[in-house]
Amino acid sequence: LWALRLALLTAATCALPVMGNAQTDDTQAAVEPNSAITGELLYEILLGELNLRQGEPAAGFSLLLDAARKSNDVQLYDRAVEIALQARSGDGALMAARAWSQAWPHDRKANSQVLQILLALNQVTESLEPLKKELTLAPEMEREAVISLIPRHYARVTDKKRATSVVTQALEPYLHKSTTAASAWTTIGRMRISSSDMEGALDAAKKGQSADAKAQGPVLVALELVSKKVPGAEALVTQALRRQEGTELAMGYVRVLIELERYTEASEQLEAITRKDPKLADAWLVLGSLQFEQGQDKPAEASLARYVALATQSPSDTSTRGLTQAQTRRATLLARQGKMAQARELIAKLPADNAEEQRSRLLAEVQLLRDHNQWQAAFDLLAANSGDDID
Repeated sequence: LWALRLALLTAATCALPVMGNAQTDDTQAAVEPNSAITGELLYEILLGELNLRQGEPAAGFSLLLDAARKSNDVQLYDRAVEIALQARSGDGALMAARAWSQAWPHDRKANSQVLQILLALNQVTESLEPLKKELTLAPEMEREAVISLIPRHYARVTDKKRATSVVTQALEPYLHKSTTAASAWTTIGRMRISSSDMEGALDAAKKGQSADAKAQGPVLVALELVSKKVPGAEALVTQALRRQEGTELAMGYVRVLIELERYTEASEQLEAITRKDPKLADAWLVLGSLQFEQGQDKPAEASLARYVALATQSPSDTSTRGLTQAQTRRATLLARQGKMAQARELIAKLPADNAEEQRSRLLAEVQLLRDHNQWQAAFDLLAANSGDDID
């Protein structure tokens, strides 16, 4: 009964003109409506679905793909691809996707399915033409975003050098257009990083920055190269920082400096950021944490207190964790001065609106006591909360 309902629904859909397929040209002539489904085709669809229900995906796939070809129906092509993928038949899925793309050459979803299946099958060389088509079919206003997503599509292929070559060929027409040059070079830079071509990635970042000095993408490539200690990359980042009005890039640079254990330079950058934007709470938290780790107790207390004030005024999704971190470190600073009662009181004020937050607050207080050799107090606190399922 389920299969019959599905077949009837499909038949009703097929009997209507196919509308809404993604087209690249608004002025393209409307596609011709499909003819109403015949009884024979309805039977074929029903039989295909019944085969699937009975555990015969190969037979069901064959029948539905044949029905898609006869009716030229987008939903049936899509269903055939879905069946093949569920059956883990990459070749079948590719055959159905290609048939769909040939029947509907301007359908972006059909072409996208071909591209993604080819990459899943690790057929990198064959992906060149679908990738070119994907870029061509994309509307002008979306093309830059489509270009930026290319490295994600190729992230799982094994031959990274070949993938880089294919992507570079596909992007060749866009390297010389003012609207796409920076994003195209950014994508090539990321692909070169994935293939361990660091010098090539640096060259791409330089060319992207030359194409558009205000573009963020090439600078982010350079920033990634800084984290990999590639000579010459940091100069691009510092040049871009001088031109930036916001603080997002500067915070990214700080994170890289911390990863490289260049704490003094990170602190200098953070101090510059807080002068530029005194209300940027995260900068105060990171600065206070660095000062805390470096034993700069008074500056750390001032920075962390500033963060707490800002985070309390404008709470966000991440502020609870940040407040816990800041207040715990402030409590440690108080404990270092022998003010354990005040330190514990500060931790007691941490958010505890749910079981996880309550557990975090308790463990923070226990750790504070252990760090200052107050073993009995830590034991008593755990014993008092032994019914709270604290490990």
